[in-house]
Amino acid sequence: MFRTFLRSARHALELILVGAALVACGGAGGGGGVGDGPAPPPDQLALMQDSFGRFVQESAFGAGDSGAAGADGSAGDGAPIPNAAVTLIDNAGHSVNTLTDAQGYYRVSVKGFSPPFIAKVARADGSVWYSPSVQPVMARRFITINITGLTDKLAGDVAAAAGRTGAAQLTPALLGSNLAALQAAKANLNGLLATQIVNAGLNTATFDPVMTPFQAVLADPYDRLLESIILVKNESGVTTVTPKFKVGGTISGLGSSTDLLLGNGSETLSITANASTFTFATLVAEGANYAIRVVTQPQGLTCSVSNGAGVVGHAAVTNAAVVCSAVTHSLGGTVTGLGSASGLVLSNAGQTVTVAANATSFVFPLTISQGSAYSVVVQSQPANRTCSVSNGVGVVGDSLVNSVVVSCSVNAYELGGSVSGLSASGLSLGNGGHFVNVPANATSFVFPAKVASGSPYNVVVLLQPTGLNCVVSNGAGTVTNAPVTTVAISCSVVSYPLGGTINGLTSSGLVLAVGNQTLAVTSGSTSFTFPAPILSGTTYNVGVQSQPSGRTCSVSNGVGTISGGPVSTVVVNCSANSYSLGGNLTSLTSSGLILASGGQTVAVPAGATAFTFPAPIASGTGYNVTVQAHPAGRTCSVSNGIGAIANSDVTSVNVDCSSPAYYSLGGSIIGLTANGLMLVTVDGGQSVTPSAGSTSFTFPTLIASGVSYVVVIESQPSGLSCTVSGGSGVMTTADVNNVSVQCFYILF
Repeated sequence: MFRTFLRSARHALELILVGAALVACGGAGGGGGVGDGPAPPPDQLALMQDSFGRFVQESAFGAGDSGAAGADGSAGDGAPIPNAAVTLIDNAGHSVNTLTDAQGYYRVSVKGFSPPFIAKVARADGSVWYSPSVQPVMARRFITINITGLTDKLAGDVAAAAGRTGAAQLTPALLGSNLAALQAAKANLNGLLATQIVNAGLNTATFDPVMTPFQAVLADPYDRLLESIILVKNESGVTTVTPKFKVGGTISGLGSSTDLLLGNGSETLSITANASTFTFATLVAEGANYAIRVVTQPQGLTCSVSNGAGVVGHAAVTNAAVVCSAVTHSLGGTVTGLGSASGLVLSNAGQTVTVAANATSFVFPLTISQGSAYSVVVQSQPANRTCSVSNGVGVVGDSLVNSVVVSCSVNAYELGGSVSGLSASGLSLGNGGHFVNVPANATSFVFPAKVASGSPYNVVVLLQPTGLNCVVSNGAGTVTNAPVTTVAISCSVVSYPLGGTINGLTSSGLVLAVGNQTLAVTSGSTSFTFPAPILSGTTYNVGVQSQPSGRTCSVSNGVGTISGGPVSTVVVNCSANSYSLGGNLTSLTSSGLILASGGQTVAVPAGATAFTFPAPIASGTGYNVTVQAHPAGRTCSVSNGIGAIANSDVTSVNVDCSSPAYYSLGGSIIGLTANGLMLVTVDGGQSVTPSAGSTSFTFPTLIASGVSYVVVIESQPSGLSCTVSGGSGVMTTADVNNVSVQCFYILF
């Protein structure tokens, strides 16, 4: 790129460059060249105006020389051509040579020169740019003759009009005879580059590549023009100019996003927020392809390009369109526990979705832009249920949201009510599979397990408290979106009458007692009932507190517990006297014998020959004597043990203990791996044949206590030899199982 040089630096060089150029001109060929003679001394300096319209100090022109004139200009084609040889030739054959400075600028004296001029500069690649000029020399002023690719194009076009090829074949004479061709070439060039000239800040009607100076400011318009074209000089010396155009277009829908990056070829362009247009910095030559693409999408948007590819014509590309729209995703999730309930409505930012009964998932009807925040809440609860939302708050990312969880549970309410009269513990209430234990003196109750709304309930008494009867009212119904507190439990004391029958009461004075109650029974009564009922669950024991005159009464079935109803089974038998119950014993040689009858027992010592129960029994009372426990080693049997007392002592019960007790005889076996073993008792009374693998044995017949025994082997098992240890003894009062049989292999 041709870079304009700084104004201050140029001012500092002007004095030196003018003098140096004129000195160099003094040695140039061309006959009658300007610059003959020495330069004037420094004190002869005066002011003159150059082609840039500035006043500068003159040097070798000579102070007060009215014919002094100069030419200057810049050599470049988008970049300066520094330190290059410049030659200027006029129509009279004069020529002058100089060098460009570091910025491509040159200055020479053209005093005595006659237009037209041909200027040329040698480029670094060996090619030469030419410039045609028809400007008249101006006294004490500079004319501008730039040497660029555009001036070379003009020179080549004039040469072509004259039947020549390339700018190198154009002479001042040919130029002078083809001035109309020069004007046509300028007009054609300005028409070809009209867009570029205007974009550079120049005027197509006045722009002249030869005469328009490069201004000593940054962003020079001529320099911008050179940057917007392509200059190519072929092997024949013909220069072509190809204009370059801007490539861009419009943007819609970008909003505040800042991440959009567009590309065209190797160039990328970052688009600012809220942009509505774009233009790539790199110009594209006429006839070149362009292909605009989205390199990076902005966050939360999807941008597409239309009219983005084609061939650059003779105009800027402005019809490419980048359209951006928000990326949207669906919002939804799962539903649990909704069941058959209807009425659930979810909401997010004003958008709602009604969730059908039995649904297990949901999706909002409208999608949500990527990057947007969401907050799902329950707008309406379903019937008889409460739903809550988890994972319901977040920001929509680059994919759909299906992680919202709606959990519903059936509304459950407490079930309870009031309690009255509960003066004792033990009350247990039930409802279905649930129960609650209500403590004594409680005035209310609540089941620990709540009941789902819409579910039926039926409160019942599972266990009654001690001595009370509790009943339930308002105990059944259906829970309907509210706690149940109307169940009523009423408890009252429960007591039942206690009584029975009386036999043989022919005199007065009988007094019966139970607990702290007594009952005086009149003569001749055949039944009785205690005056105060007894609480249900209370144990009773009816007894005779006072016997009637001249008679003895005894109680049977007098002990029990009040439970669920009146008791009338107690029997009181009265007789004129009470009599003893006993009898005879035979062969009681050991202790341990216990006899029983009714509620009485008697322990009989060893050697006794008679027994008597300790309490006399009223006449008419039945008895049944049994052996409650046998004496050691003996078995006792009872005869005449059943009967009824009949106005005399009973002594006819016989207990015979002559029979010994019988016990089993056996033991253990070790190593029995074959059949054939037979064990017998010495008296030969019994035998046993254990099978192979047996680890124990028992003789089939029990043996009486006190009998001696000897166990021997009758036959050996095949291939084995067995021995008996502990095989003899006397049967005591317990089973014998310590006989040991061991078998060994017979070694040959």
